Amino acid sequence: MDTIIKDDYLPIIRDDHLMVRHIFRYLINYLYEHKENDHLDMDFINAIIIFLDTYLIPVHFKREEEVLFKEFEDLSIPIYVQSEIKNIIHRHMTISNFVSELSLLRRQYETGSNSKINEIHSIMGLLTLSFNKLVIEQEKLFPKIDQYLTDLLKEKIKNGLNKFNENIIIQMVQQHIIEAYKKYDNHQ
Repeated sequence: MDTIIKDDYLPIIRDDHLMVRHIFRYLINYLYEHKENDHLDMDFINAIIIFLDTYLIPVHFKREEEVLFKEFEDLSIPIYVQSEIKNIIHRHMTISNFVSELSLLRRQYETGSNSKINEIHSIMGLLTLSFNKLVIEQEKLFPKIDQYLTDLLKEKIKNGLNKFNENIIIQMVQQHIIEAYKKYDNHQ
């Protein structure tokens, strides 16, 4: 399913949604193929959790909340649209909670608690449903807001999203350098 976000100032958000939908398709396929299994593909589950913990929540959600939705706050948009934005932020928190629960269940499973398989599958299903609803809500929201945006504000949003990405990359590089120094110091 393609995204309906076509605005020139939102290519980062659009591309994120396409990528994340692709990841969640893998998750849906996994759930369908493994619903009757008495074991888990931990490599797959770990990869999903790493993606959610290192990209979806701290980068994508944060980018939307700290840049995009912040710019929308000063617009004279109807209350029902403001409410939709609040619902999206709430869904971000719900998804974050599901990821935390999935991480906890994974750790319990890895320490021998095989009874967690159904709970893990259940949380993965809830994650998939919640994210699907989130994307649909956002894709309905953006056209409603677009009419309130000037070209200048669209450019400001686009620049803000790009600056956010630059800062994330800088933080990642700095973190890798710090980790490399720590390893180096430990070997001397």
